[in-house]
Amino acid sequence: LELRLVNRQASVYCGIDLSARLGWRMSEAVPGLLEAGILDDVIAAIDTGRPQQRERFVTNTETGRGTWYEYSARSLGNGDQVLLTCTDVSARRQS
Repeated sequence: LELRLVNRQASVYCGIDLSARLGWRMSEAVPGLLEAGILDDVIAAIDTGRPQQRERFVTNTETGRGTWYEYSARSLGNGDQVLLTCTDVSARRQS
């Protein structure tokens, strides 16, 4: 899976400039996604065509900061692209 498009907030969440990593494999651009199991859900969304939605704790390997995210992975087009959206839900999880 290749990182093709990012928004500014994704870079804020990750603590790195993801636009400088366009074209990288997602597992290399954001290693925390692989370690948290999020990429497994991305692949499941592509393979099954069914959206995957969960909450997971992700430790950023660049910053060491841990964050709870609610995310959704949805296959787009004919399964060759995926949309991954993430929301920081740490404040809710800590209350």
